[in-house]
Amino acid sequence: MKITIVLPFENAKENVQNWAHSERKINFSLEHEKATRCTLSYAALELKTHLEQTLTDVSVQIDERFDNTSFNVRLIAEYSSIRGENYSLMPEPNGLCIRGQGRVGVLY
Repeated sequence: MKITIVLPFENAKENVQNWAHSERKINFSLEHEKATRCTLSYAALELKTHLEQTLTDVSVQIDERFDNTSFNVRLIAEYSSIRGENYSLMPEPNGLCIRGQGRVGVLY
């Protein structure tokens, strides 16, 4: 099985590692876009690790584009400037959307 974790940022595939560990370079109170990118990238890496550890015969990749040949998990943070903890899991054609109301919601 092939799973693609989709992040809404250009060049996510190449930069996800750097973004996920950039928290010390970001003012989370003022740089909402960078904070959201950092949090969603971290969530993507955590999800990737969990899926690879719990599923057999799975290939997990992170990208900014949907892959028509895989199951896609799209990560979205709405209202990124708030500390919302709510989230929803919404089925999509060929995948699932994890939508957080705020950055923390995506992590949950």
